[in-house]
Amino acid sequence: MRARASVFSKLLVNVYRSTLQVTMSNKFREEWPGVSQTQSGSPLVSGEPDISLTRLLRDLLASWYIIIAGVFFIVLLVSGYMWLVKPKYTAEIRVFPNSEIQEQLQFGAGGLTASLNPFRSSGVEEATVLERYIAAITSIGVAEKLMTMPEIVHTVFASQWDAAGQQWHPPGGLVASLKSVLRRAYGLPGWESPDARDLSGYIDRNVLVTAFTVKGSTKNIGYMLSYSSKDPVFAKRFLSQLHNEANLLVLQQERSRALERAAYLQERLEQARTKQVVETLSELLIENERKLMMMSIDDNFAAMPLEPVQVSKQPTSPKPLNLLFLAVVLGSVIGVGIVVIRNVLSAGS
Repeated sequence: MRARASVFSKLLVNVYRSTLQVTMSNKFREEWPGVSQTQSGSPLVSGEPDISLTRLLRDLLASWYIIIAGVFFIVLLVSGYMWLVKPKYTAEIRVFPNSEIQEQLQFGAGGLTASLNPFRSSGVEEATVLERYIAAITSIGVAEKLMTMPEIVHTVFASQWDAAGQQWHPPGGLVASLKSVLRRAYGLPGWESPDARDLSGYIDRNVLVTAFTVKGSTKNIGYMLSYSSKDPVFAKRFLSQLHNEANLLVLQQERSRALERAAYLQERLEQARTKQVVETLSELLIENERKLMMMSIDDNFAAMPLEPVQVSKQPTSPKPLNLLFLAVVLGSVIGVGIVVIRNVLSAGS
């Protein structure tokens, strides 16, 4: 830190010195046209003023009120922003693979079992159930399910919903008006009421998915989903419903695959001629039925939550201390810049 501060102070002094040199040189040319600044190697007018870090600090200290005014102005703006902006709360849920389900879904490990499994692709590693759950979070299928829930849709797209008239309307505001003008100018489609694609994009932008690992290991053991909203109750409800619908979508897909397997295995069993093939197909049918039974009793099929959705007690955005620190730094920089520019202009006048 000291080394960086030293480099910064030297750079500031050099910039200050160079600016004053140019200013004084121009002033000399204006007052003494045709006269050289040096004669026989001796300077007639000092082209390099006595500028040092001490001189710079003295100038800054003498103009302390300008720096304080800059800091006060920026802090005032930031304080107004924090007062006007409604704070947001963050809901989080940590999910892990359902190990029991994952083991049961390892269908067709090898040998005759693998050869009888038409759903097992060779050379391509199949995504785990948890990975498919993460992909389902932003899927159109999940968004379509959420679009049937008015309490969610009307809150997410509150700027386009008229609660009194119970109808959708174009969003208001300057930005929305400019977008509308540009769309018409370029011949693009106009505003349409929100649909599943809009909700899917909203989820993609606002729901953060983070993988986490055990300390000392690089292997992902689960994921954390987080969502922020001005209403902590809605944040919890939205993330809980999103988790449930993504789980349900993967469950329905896997149940459909299991039913297809059952039909296929039943057909092969009717065509079997040897005792070994009959026994193998019978075992696979029993295993497949066990999977179907587990799908009907396990609510958290694809992702097992460590605990229910949790919401922060305190607002997570905006962060007052961080904003005030940045305001003080920015205000100080602006104040110092004003002092330096003023002194340079004074030296040139």
